Amino acid sequence: MGNAKPVVIYIEDQDRFDPKGYGFNYYDHIKYLIEECGFAVVHAHDYLKVAQVLRDHPEAVGIISDIDTHTNGAGLSWFEKYHGEPDALPVVFASNMLSYEHRAMALGAVDFVRKPFFETGDVMHPERHEEEAGFKQALTAALDKLKDQIERPVIATGRFS
Repeated sequence: MGNAKPVVIYIEDQDRFDPKGYGFNYYDHIKYLIEECGFAVVHAHDYLKVAQVLRDHPEAVGIISDIDTHTNGAGLSWFEKYHGEPDALPVVFASNMLSYEHRAMALGAVDFVRKPFFETGDVMHPERHEEEAGFKQALTAALDKLKDQIERPVIATGRFS
């Protein structure tokens, strides 16, 4: 791998807009946190674009995915098909959709991280900072698990053997 950062594909449909008017968006924020953990990030807007992104970036080592791009649970439908492919990359889900966590983990996701969902637009609100700190800690732990799978290619599904 040399000095190059390992590449992860981040699937997120809420890119470049701020749905609640809070002055940030999930894509930029989570991309920054992933980069802080030592990864380079390539964006896929939805699951239809993942195959093309994978072809364009064969060096990718993992996927961070939202659960509900455009429709609730679309990420799990995609993952059910994808995770059985011989060259499937390990997947970490980051979502507000906690009702899907058990199913995602049962299907073989590396981890499931709850995205912060801010009830207040006040960036100085104490609850917002607590929730953000918890998310950053959980995402860092999930990315450590992803790194562990990359460093131990024996458990990979074929891509690294």
